[in-house]
Amino acid sequence: MGCSQGKPAGAAYQASSVPEILPNDLVLDFGRLMKNPAGREALLEFAQSEYSEENVLFYEKAQRFRKSHLTHDPNTDEEQARAMRKEASALIDEFLKDNAEQALGSLGSSNPFRKGLPENIAPAANMFDSICRAVHKSIEHDIFPRFKQSSFGSALLAKMPSLAKRLSGSSGQSTNRSTHPSEG
Repeated sequence: MGCSQGKPAGAAYQASSVPEILPNDLVLDFGRLMKNPAGREALLEFAQSEYSEENVLFYEKAQRFRKSHLTHDPNTDEEQARAMRKEASALIDEFLKDNAEQALGSLGSSNPFRKGLPENIAPAANMFDSICRAVHKSIEHDIFPRFKQSSFGSALLAKMPSLAKRLSGSSGQSTNRSTHPSEG
């Protein structure tokens, strides 16, 4: 998968000061986590510690691409169109081409950019939306379950309980939960 770049494993959210007692009916909510910049940063740090950060990095960069170009019309502004093509090509080169350093392996044949950005395709703010949906689902079903069980997830839950949801039918009692990965 991808090569780890950035902070050492667990730099910000690997908890040494996580409370030992957390409500047993609280679990991190994926939707809330993905909407929160600090939550996504913690998820990215966890993914980097596992050398599996390419999906999270692509998702972040593709969302920034979308937001930065949403209000621009590249058909009316030639300079904007060139900048957009350059930025789209960089994303494709980094994540979507067959030989990309941080290639997203989960896309398979559904990746229209395996060979790069074709000259006949005009970049658009939403050009990565279908890939983002697939990557989002991959993060939710692959990285997120491990993140929730990790010390990264426990630390984030303790620091930001607003990212949690209550399990239905829970009694609300607290239990002693260890944050050490070797216990469980």
